[in-house]
Amino acid sequence: MADDLRPVAHVAIKATGLETLYVPVRQTSILKWRIEISKSLKDFVAIVERRVLATGIQPLYKAGFVSSLVTALREVAKLDKKDCDQYDELPYHLFTGERVSLSRIEGVNKFDTLATIYWGR
Repeated sequence: MADDLRPVAHVAIKATGLETLYVPVRQTSILKWRIEISKSLKDFVAIVERRVLATGIQPLYKAGFVSSLVTALREVAKLDKKDCDQYDELPYHLFTGERVSLSRIEGVNKFDTLATIYWGR
Protein backbone atom coordinates (compact mmCIF):
# COMPACT_ATOMS: atom_id res chain seq x y z
CA MET A 1 0.00 0.00 0.00
CA ALA A 2 2.93 2.36 0.63
CA ASP A 3 3.66 2.51 -3.12
CA ASP A 4 0.01 3.36 -3.83
CA LEU A 5 0.16 6.24 -1.32
CA ARG A 6 3.34 7.87 -2.65
CA PRO A 7 1.46 10.08 -5.19
CA VAL A 8 -0.49 11.63 -2.30
CA ALA A 9 2.31 11.26 0.25
CA HIS A 10 2.29 14.84 1.43
CA VAL A 11 -1.28 15.28 2.66
CA ALA A 12 -1.24 18.52 4.63
CA ILE A 13 -3.80 18.48 7.44
CA LYS A 14 -5.06 21.96 8.30
CA ALA A 15 -7.18 22.73 11.37
CA THR A 16 -10.23 24.94 10.92
CA GLY A 17 -11.63 24.67 14.47
CA LEU A 18 -12.00 22.65 17.67
CA GLU A 19 -14.82 20.70 19.28
CA THR A 20 -15.34 18.11 21.98
CA LEU A 21 -17.49 15.05 21.63
CA TYR A 22 -18.26 11.93 23.61
CA VAL A 23 -16.89 8.77 21.96
CA PRO A 24 -18.71 5.64 23.19
CA VAL A 25 -15.97 3.18 22.17
CA ARG A 26 -13.55 5.19 24.34
CA GLN A 27 -16.17 6.01 27.01
CA THR A 28 -14.79 9.52 27.32
CA SER A 29 -14.94 12.97 25.79
CA ILE A 30 -12.28 13.76 23.22
CA LEU A 31 -11.04 17.12 21.96
CA LYS A 32 -11.05 17.05 18.15
CA TRP A 33 -9.60 19.38 15.55
CA ARG A 34 -12.02 20.12 12.72
CA ILE A 35 -9.95 19.82 9.55
CA GLU A 36 -10.14 21.04 5.98
CA ILE A 37 -11.25 18.35 3.53
CA SER A 38 -8.82 18.86 0.66
CA LYS A 39 -8.66 17.02 -2.66
CA SER A 40 -5.41 15.36 -1.58
CA LEU A 41 -7.06 14.09 1.62
CA LYS A 42 -10.01 12.70 -0.39
CA ASP A 43 -7.58 11.00 -2.80
CA PHE A 44 -5.61 9.55 0.13
CA VAL A 45 -8.75 8.15 1.81
CA ALA A 46 -9.97 6.67 -1.50
CA ILE A 47 -6.67 4.78 -1.99
CA VAL A 48 -6.75 3.38 1.56
CA GLU A 49 -10.44 2.46 1.21
CA ARG A 50 -9.87 0.58 -2.07
CA ARG A 51 -6.99 -1.41 -0.58
CA VAL A 52 -8.90 -2.26 2.60
CA LEU A 53 -11.92 -3.44 0.60
CA ALA A 54 -9.63 -5.52 -1.65
CA THR A 55 -8.51 -7.50 1.42
CA GLY A 56 -12.12 -8.32 2.29
CA ILE A 57 -12.21 -6.17 5.42
CA GLN A 58 -15.46 -4.24 5.93
CA PRO A 59 -14.72 -0.63 6.98
CA LEU A 60 -16.61 0.96 9.87
CA TYR A 61 -17.69 3.92 7.72
CA LYS A 62 -19.65 3.92 4.47
CA ALA A 63 -17.80 4.18 1.16
CA GLY A 64 -16.47 7.63 0.38
CA PHE A 65 -16.61 8.90 3.98
CA VAL A 66 -13.84 11.36 4.83
CA SER A 67 -13.67 12.40 8.48
CA SER A 68 -13.51 16.11 9.17
CA LEU A 69 -12.20 15.47 12.71
CA VAL A 70 -8.77 14.52 14.08
CA THR A 71 -8.18 13.62 17.74
CA ALA A 72 -6.22 16.24 19.69
CA LEU A 73 -6.66 15.06 23.32
CA ARG A 74 -8.51 12.25 25.07
CA GLU A 75 -10.35 12.38 28.39
CA VAL A 76 -11.11 16.10 28.38
CA ALA A 77 -13.92 18.11 29.91
CA LYS A 78 -16.56 19.23 27.43
CA LEU A 79 -15.75 22.71 26.13
CA ASP A 80 -18.29 25.37 25.34
CA LYS A 81 -18.57 26.38 21.68
CA LYS A 82 -17.23 29.85 22.59
CA ASP A 83 -14.07 28.22 24.02
CA CYS A 84 -13.55 26.26 20.80
CA ASP A 85 -14.15 29.28 18.55
CA GLN A 86 -11.62 31.62 20.15
CA TYR A 87 -8.59 30.65 18.07
CA ASP A 88 -7.49 33.47 15.75
CA GLU A 89 -4.84 31.60 13.78
CA LEU A 90 -7.14 29.26 11.85
CA PRO A 91 -6.78 27.61 9.45
CA TYR A 92 -3.59 26.23 11.00
CA HIS A 93 -1.26 23.56 9.58
CA LEU A 94 -1.34 20.62 12.03
CA PHE A 95 0.85 18.05 10.29
CA THR A 96 1.68 16.34 7.01
CA GLY A 97 0.64 12.70 6.94
CA GLU A 98 3.34 10.07 6.47
CA ARG A 99 1.81 7.06 8.22
CA VAL A 100 -1.56 5.32 8.46
CA SER A 101 -2.60 2.71 11.01
CA LEU A 102 -5.48 0.36 10.30
CA SER A 103 -7.18 -1.17 13.31
CA ARG A 104 -10.23 -3.22 14.21
CA ILE A 105 -12.43 -2.28 17.17
CA GLU A 106 -12.47 -5.23 19.58
CA GLY A 107 -14.44 -3.55 22.38
CA VAL A 108 -14.42 -0.54 24.67
CA ASN A 109 -10.87 0.90 24.57
CA LYS A 110 -9.65 -2.30 22.90
CA PHE A 111 -8.28 -2.24 19.35
CA ASP A 112 -6.36 -4.70 17.21
CA THR A 113 -3.81 -2.98 14.96
CA LEU A 114 -3.95 -4.76 11.61
CA ALA A 115 -1.24 -2.76 9.85
CA THR A 116 0.80 0.42 10.03
CA ILE A 117 1.99 1.77 6.68
CA TYR A 118 4.80 4.32 6.36
CA TRP A 119 5.45 6.03 3.06
CA GLY A 120 7.26 9.20 4.14
CA ARG A 121 9.63 11.25 2.10
